[in-house]
Amino acid sequence: EIDALDGLMAKTADDSGIQFRVLNSSKGKAVRGVRAQMDRELYKKHMQKLVGELPNVTVVDACVSGLLIEEEEEEERKESSNSSRRKNINISNSDSNKSRTCKGVRLEDGTSVFAKAVVITTGTFLRGVLHLGGGEKVFNAGRISSNVTER
Repeated sequence: EIDALDGLMAKTADDSGIQFRVLNSSKGKAVRGVRAQMDRELYKKHMQKLVGELPNVTVVDACVSGLLIEEEEEEERKESSNSSRRKNINISNSDSNKSRTCKGVRLEDGTSVFAKAVVITTGTFLRGVLHLGGGEKVFNAGRISSNVTER
């Protein structure tokens, strides 16, 4: 994460840092650690600005419901790299004569988003649960204005 997008996270930390410390500075180099505290709102503001300015990057805030897998027969692949067919498949099928490549994602609203690379993450609140009181109220929840990831 730190090196992704040419060190964007570290650059943003520099711009929004409140406090920077070296832990265990009186000890040997092997146990020292750098600690940085950020202003959350400032970090968010700087990061969104910098990500928005990146060339060839589009931010889509949506829930993914499936992968778009391109399936190609080995014989077809040898003949022509353009003769593949795109469809949703069950990845657990083991068919050694087929090559499969993820070409994008399908969003919850049915929209297909195609990309050269797909990064799969769980989201911040994978099956997040909020407990209020002594267990009197329990419900699925994420941060304010963030949905819980349930799939």
